[in-house]
Amino acid sequence: MKVRFNHRVLMIVSLVLILGLLVGCRGEDELEAGEIYLEVINPEDATVELLQDGEVVESETGELFHFTDLEAGEYLLQVSKEGYQSFESDIIIADEPIVFTEINLKEKEVDELKPTDLKLEIKDINGNCIDAKAVLLEDERVVRSEQGGQVEFLEVPPGEYILNVSQDTYQPVEQELELTGEEVAKSVTLKGGKIEQEIVRSTDEQVIDIKGLKSDEEVIVAVSPLDVESTTGKKHDFTLDLVYYNYFGERERVEINDSRPDFISQSEEGVEDQIRAKEMELIEDNDYQQLEQRTTTKEYSFYETEDFYVPNLINPTDKEKSIVTAKMVGAGEHIYVFVDKRADLELNTVDRLVEEFDTNIYPTLTEKFGQPSDVDNNEKIMVLLTKFNNPNTSGFFYPDDLRRDVEETNFNDLVYLNLEKGTGRNLYPTLAHQFQHLIFYNQKLAANRQVDDIWINEGLAKLAEKLTGYIDSGQEGWSWDGGNDWVYSQSTAHPGYFMLTDEIAVIGDQLSIPYLGGVGLFTTYLYEQYGIELLTAIMTAQESPQQVIVQETGLELEQIFLNWLTTNVTDQVVRVDSSVYNYQSFDLVRKPEMLEVDDDYTGQLSIKENGVQYLRLYGQNSDLQLLLTVPEGLDVGVVTIRKERN
Repeated sequence: MKVRFNHRVLMIVSLVLILGLLVGCRGEDELEAGEIYLEVINPEDATVELLQDGEVVESETGELFHFTDLEAGEYLLQVSKEGYQSFESDIIIADEPIVFTEINLKEKEVDELKPTDLKLEIKDINGNCIDAKAVLLEDERVVRSEQGGQVEFLEVPPGEYILNVSQDTYQPVEQELELTGEEVAKSVTLKGGKIEQEIVRSTDEQVIDIKGLKSDEEVIVAVSPLDVESTTGKKHDFTLDLVYYNYFGERERVEINDSRPDFISQSEEGVEDQIRAKEMELIEDNDYQQLEQRTTTKEYSFYETEDFYVPNLINPTDKEKSIVTAKMVGAGEHIYVFVDKRADLELNTVDRLVEEFDTNIYPTLTEKFGQPSDVDNNEKIMVLLTKFNNPNTSGFFYPDDLRRDVEETNFNDLVYLNLEKGTGRNLYPTLAHQFQHLIFYNQKLAANRQVDDIWINEGLAKLAEKLTGYIDSGQEGWSWDGGNDWVYSQSTAHPGYFMLTDEIAVIGDQLSIPYLGGVGLFTTYLYEQYGIELLTAIMTAQESPQQVIVQETGLELEQIFLNWLTTNVTDQVVRVDSSVYNYQSFDLVRKPEMLEVDDDYTGQLSIKENGVQYLRLYGQNSDLQLLLTVPEGLDVGVVTIRKERN
């Protein structure tokens, strides 16, 4: 007989006991070859298994065990019971019986379970964090409760729990959890709710089903060609088929109501378009990378006169530039103010302008966006107040003024302001706007960024007006009222962005009133969501703004753009309590204009690249189906917002 034991063997076989066992168990009979006898003294109901080649050959439960007629060979013997340490032995069945006596299994030491740190990240179906309520229950009793998008329940005792996550506008989630001492990190997604987004990629037809739309409900749908890399202003055509089904499964039809007015005109290409084009031309000139600075500091005395070459963009003449003679009537720590000698301007207006620049505009914008150029080597900018022959232009910055190597250059860090647009509060946002262009151009030169970034340049300039407090995005009216009618104006001659969302390509378009409203609103959204760090990274990078946004946020620009299109509706919907879908520093005055649909509709939509068409669909106590035909190869964003009917 050959017996082999591993480290868990508790006993050895005692040949002296064999005869006694034979007498006690079988009388005068003797054990024979191919037999195994076992005695387990603790516990009384252990299980014995005999395995060969991984397969169970014999298995019994009790105290005494006797296996017979075993074929010769190698086996694994196991004695076990839950809560006890197991006994194992490799054995060989040959020409002698095998006996194990007084097998005593020891009880396992129970490890004390440690508390658990439970960490939750709560998101919507689009991957955006939701400010939701997370509740942890044990035996139907609330043991922990927290509010937020990222929630931590620290040192939770081990046990079985129910996790409930909810937010008023989303479907709640309930999950069973068993916490055993390990740190647990979970991502919880709340589905449905009032907002759903989808990016349709290169498909023929997109079908959206909205079930059980009640008569006191409405759905706002936003459709956008997500062509965020293009700046051509191209339009894309879609076929939209809206089908309402009554409870009998029959289609119902009513005419569509386009409540948007017909506009008399839109702003045509103006001074700033030409200036931005000029900037691009200079940037792309590889011989012109950095600005040259005057070798001596350029200082001015009060009432000193200076001749300025003014581009014919604003003072058309037979020459490329005309001459304006002006005198210096205001000076501050960071500014000189020159006024056209032909103009009659009160000095207290200039004094207030100097004070606003030194105490507000300069410190606010340089802290946020960086330093302007200083070609005249005096750490000041120069402002020329004159009358423009172009009535639509409030002010501008001209890049040729920073150059020494061109004819008739002013070679100063110069900003022009139009006295025809008013001499009161309107001057301040205009100066902030143009000063931001001066900073942006200097930063772009330093980065050697040779890309089309006009959209973010204009967006930052509009944001500058808001950051300095001269424009309130939650107020209608123009700059002299502190309002933001670049967004809100319903004038047929000068509409704001919310009247023409389908006609405006926010990321790349001509500079018009509605365009400035849209790009300013989008840049404000970027600033509120991702901070000044993102905008600083855009200004100082060689890459395009689109590339930088993706790198810095970790999100596709299409998704961020869709979130913004959603916000322009949901900012006024009280029940949508999500920072992603709300402006944080103001409330929108009203929503964008929409096509209003009472029932079935089949028609064509023509939308500019990264523009958006909003539709308002009214409930009819029926199901609603939208069929959208998408041009081949185009990514299209579709947002549906279900809400109570206004």
